[in-house]
Amino acid sequence: MTLRRFRTAQYRAFAREAVVELRPLTLLFGYNSAGKSALLRALPLVAESIVGESGPLALDGAAARGSSFLEVRSRWASGTARMSFGLDWDDGSELDVELVHHTSTQREVIETLTLRTPGAPPLTVESDLPDERAEDVALYRVGEEHGRIEFRGWIPQRVEGISRRDELVALGERLRQTSSSVHWLGALRVPPKRLFGLTGVRHRLDADGAGAGEVLARDSMNVNPEVLKRVDAWYREATQHELQVRAQASGSGQQYYLNLRPLRAPDGIHLSDTGEGMTQVLPVITLGALALLGKLGADPILALEQPELHLHPRAHEHVARFLVAVASKATVVVETHAENFLLAVQLAIASGQIAADDVIVHWVRSTEEGPSYVETIRFDRDARPSLWPPDVFAEDQILKRKILELRHRERAP
Repeated sequence: MTLRRFRTAQYRAFAREAVVELRPLTLLFGYNSAGKSALLRALPLVAESIVGESGPLALDGAAARGSSFLEVRSRWASGTARMSFGLDWDDGSELDVELVHHTSTQREVIETLTLRTPGAPPLTVESDLPDERAEDVALYRVGEEHGRIEFRGWIPQRVEGISRRDELVALGERLRQTSSSVHWLGALRVPPKRLFGLTGVRHRLDADGAGAGEVLARDSMNVNPEVLKRVDAWYREATQHELQVRAQASGSGQQYYLNLRPLRAPDGIHLSDTGEGMTQVLPVITLGALALLGKLGADPILALEQPELHLHPRAHEHVARFLVAVASKATVVVETHAENFLLAVQLAIASGQIAADDVIVHWVRSTEEGPSYVETIRFDRDARPSLWPPDVFAEDQILKRKILELRHRERAP
């Protein structure tokens, strides 16, 4: 059961519905403030909201950054304070969830929830609140039936008076699986602590990349440290450095740190003392290695913001090639500005390392009126794009032309 598409409307920069088709490798491009980061963060926002404890929109989660409902809602939307999300799976099932903010109670509720499953009639759950002053947010109707459905996030916890209860219970399990499949790394990742202990087995990395060092240290204790080998292999190839896990005794027990050693040097330095690119990419490669080794469960989704951040452009190709490999085991969604990253993906298509149908680009464009929309770009087997916005990645040529024109004017008699 793999998520193949997600949709959202009246969210952030998207007043109208934005549809993001997911392929094994999905790339989001666009100019600054067009909405591509917000679009990528819709995935972890939905994942957090599905299992949310404080309501159907996880405003207290990392993806919302402490925003209010009205701040997350598109400022170009009109009418009632609503927002919608849609999830489409590879078995043909589709879910639409519409959320509404009640100003009188300052609460968000699920206004409608519609599940379409092949071979079954649509299941539509509608809020049965008589007006916004109602305090009981658990009153819903399905067709002619009126009952109570208590949601925790988007998961139906208690269903009373609704005959299609079993379908709602099955939907809850589907949603839990989808929520747990999403692994998000934001654009700014924290470096590993200078010294850290192992307090428990980590199954996920935090959105800021915290936990990557612990994953590698615990893996290094195995006879065959598979994750560390994968991450170290990337550093060797891309940066000509060896990544080492080192241990030292302390008063509180065994402590660990990460060491980066140039391949031709006798010793190295603490990873935190190296350039930002070396630390920023560590969670990306660690998470990718976990996916490659099947340690993130079935059908994981990796949502990555600027995985190449702070790396020299020469290393962008190595990040892209690695994520192309990861896309054979996971759905990888990347938000990036890097031309070299895109060129490396096109090279992988042209050389047969990844099928053209397994790659898709969504160009996020803002309009003069303000709202943004999504243009979808596909590749043929020779890696030619179906369309490409004019003058994208032309800035270097423009600057070079300006330099030449200035030189010409200065030397003119």
